[in-house]
Amino acid sequence: MHVEIKWATRRDLCYTAANARAIDKREIIASGPRNMTECGWLTWQGIEEQGGVGWCVWLDDNPEFSFGFTPVSLLQPHLFSAWAWGSDKINVLMPEIARWAKGSPGKPSLIDRFDVMELKRIEARSIHDHHEAHRWLKWLGFKLECELPGWGKDNEHFVQYRWLRSECAGFGKHGNLIFKGNHHVHGKPSSSATDAGRSIG
Repeated sequence: MHVEIKWATRRDLCYTAANARAIDKREIIASGPRNMTECGWLTWQGIEEQGGVGWCVWLDDNPEFSFGFTPVSLLQPHLFSAWAWGSDKINVLMPEIARWAKGSPGKPSLIDRFDVMELKRIEARSIHDHHEAHRWLKWLGFKLECELPGWGKDNEHFVQYRWLRSECAGFGKHGNLIFKGNHHVHGKPSSSATDAGRSIG
């Protein structure tokens, strides 16, 4: 089994969206897109035009999962929206995504990348019963912020999570997110992010 994380392309976003698991499709269609191909296409457009970032996780030379962060508005470059979708193989991919997010010597962590982008806040809206997505958000340090009844286009109930750079102290030695004020801090974010941002390392 070979897992590789690459910069997303329009093709990869559309392919992984079209082959996403049922719960991801239900959540995304409820959010507004007419179909999953449109979701992938518009996400790529947002990355290109607004300066977001996106990655695709490949398993044995096939794209299986896409995720990234896109500015909510050109007028609010510090505020980003998180998005993700993929196949039922996500549980196989998560350990490698976790290692990648933590970074390693010579390779930036996800937080290093956020710092290069001067990102201060990320919002993620998810349909209320997508519990696996909620667990993934919590692992990344997102906190449940509010309920969004009727937020979906057919009045589906959503919830909103948020991540604040001001609260995050980095990754611990076991890959866990640690927060400022935590007395059991095992690691600090890198002081140098010159190779971060849009460099996969």
